[in-house]
Amino acid sequence: MRQRWGIGLTAWVMTAGLSLGQGVPPVPAVPPWARPAAADWPYPTSDSLEGYQRWERPRRVPPLARLPRPAVENSPDAAIPGEPMGPVPMAGVAVGASRAVPPGTPFASHRSPRSAVPVSVMPVSVMPVSVMPPGASPGSPGMPPGASPGSPLGTVLPTPEFPSIAESLYYGGRIWTQVELLAWAGSGQHLPPMITTGNPITPQNLAGKLFTPETRILFPHDRVNNEFRPGFRLSGGGWLDPEHELGLEGDFFFLRNSKKGLTVASDANGNQIIARPFVNAVTGIDDAILVAYPGLQRGAVDVQSESWVIGGGVHAVLNGWHTASGYLDGLVGYRYFGLFDEVSIKEFTQALAAAPPLAAGERLEALDRFRTFNHFHGGVLGLRAEQRWGVMFFGGRATVALGAVRHVVDISGRTVLFTAANVPTATAIGRFALPSNIGRYQQWTFAVLPEVSVRTGVQLTQSGRLYVGYNWMYLSNVVRAGEQIEPRINPIFRPPVTLLPGPQPPVYSGFRTADYWLQGLSFGLEVWF
Repeated sequence: MRQRWGIGLTAWVMTAGLSLGQGVPPVPAVPPWARPAAADWPYPTSDSLEGYQRWERPRRVPPLARLPRPAVENSPDAAIPGEPMGPVPMAGVAVGASRAVPPGTPFASHRSPRSAVPVSVMPVSVMPVSVMPPGASPGSPGMPPGASPGSPLGTVLPTPEFPSIAESLYYGGRIWTQVELLAWAGSGQHLPPMITTGNPITPQNLAGKLFTPETRILFPHDRVNNEFRPGFRLSGGGWLDPEHELGLEGDFFFLRNSKKGLTVASDANGNQIIARPFVNAVTGIDDAILVAYPGLQRGAVDVQSESWVIGGGVHAVLNGWHTASGYLDGLVGYRYFGLFDEVSIKEFTQALAAAPPLAAGERLEALDRFRTFNHFHGGVLGLRAEQRWGVMFFGGRATVALGAVRHVVDISGRTVLFTAANVPTATAIGRFALPSNIGRYQQWTFAVLPEVSVRTGVQLTQSGRLYVGYNWMYLSNVVRAGEQIEPRINPIFRPPVTLLPGPQPPVYSGFRTADYWLQGLSFGLEVWF
């Protein structure tokens, strides 16, 4: 556009000169109002090689307060033209001139002093730029105000090399949350034989007894409540300081209750043998309570074993080591773990003929319930670490909690006897829950709860990731409901009798303890805010 104005103005001057009869004036090779060539113009301009270039801003810009302070003209640290400078902090700006940081110039890490690369200094020399041309004036285009002929126009500091950025592992912010779906299995519990059957032609005095060859155990065949079951775990936390050195984290998990059992019933004539085996406290040998026997009595037995697990805790996170591709944190806090079991045995039997202790036409409904509660409370210490390779990562956690576990054992029973005239008589005892062991018992004892978990996954975005993991935990001292069932009982039972003659077992002899473990897979989503 300027060239066009120059051509137009030149043509006007030539026309004016011709009109005045002065001839055609000579046309200069370069009009005085045109911009000088780059070689003759020492000042940086917006379209020269030294001019403004678009700054591709890095992903994270550190606060201005953390950047080195540039040298300022007329300050005590200002450079003196023609004299070498001492070590100058990296600045990336020119004194007396405008210069932008080249594209891709990174800054030091802003996450933590541990992860930031130390900022170095470098000796540079001040290079005076050429002086003002003799024919130029301070008001000429591109001349700085107040400049005088023969004076330096300014000094330009070379652009320093900044260290590379160390990308932070704490994606997206200072708060994080995790949601996990669990598929875990526990160690299960042991039950004594609860239901037996046999050949219908087996004599009545041998039917259902464990030493009889024809006797078969219907339930249980092995440990119960040891199958995989679904659950969930929620966890989250945040850093309490901008440097990500101290944080707080909490978690809670729950597994769906495991329920295993069996219900067995005879027909109306009792053509299937159903019995409840036990050890006779009077004779000391295997015996059985008949629930159904062909032509003698009919009935049914229902046995159910359930188990629940919950846990959680809160702990402080102390960052101990942090690099561009990994970290190591220490954990210290509180841990809770709860394990609850229940075993219930329901029985219904009706005498078709006289079947001592039942008379013909009488029916009996009995319930035995055994429940246990384990509440662990302890202090936890541990470590967690993670390593990244591109978008893939692998991490692990190991903790151990030392504390006390509260054991609670609750044994109860109920029996209702209906006469032939359908008159009920209720008693707060059962077949295995008798006055000698019914009650609620509790104690505190020392226990250890170690946990180990590993996980691997993929980074989807800067603030989201998916992963799959394996988890294992162990509690050294628990009480299980099945372990509290005493198979030695006195068979002389007929409500409303509450004081039985002869030996009084089962007698509660104390807490029968065992250990417990959980293990399984987890599928999770982690999000940062």
